[in-house]
Amino acid sequence: CAFLGESQFHALFKEQTGLSPYQYVLKKRLSEAQKMLAHSHHSLAYIAQHCGFSSQSLFTQVFSRRLDISPARYRKLHH
Repeated sequence: CAFLGESQFHALFKEQTGLSPYQYVLKKRLSEAQKMLAHSHHSLAYIAQHCGFSSQSLFTQVFSRRLDISPARYRKLHH
């Protein structure tokens, strides 16, 4: 649609946003997960699935690594 090759798109996207497309999407997914943890009672498995993670385990691993806090602990502090 944009008449760009994959590498061209990647370079322009990173130039405009400061993030790779993957990092941008991951940031959005984690932001949505943070909102859900703070403002809902949905299970971690539901939040993981809703936010595009293939498993609760992967969600917990990525969330913890990126935010330096587990999703369960984040919920306790922000709910």
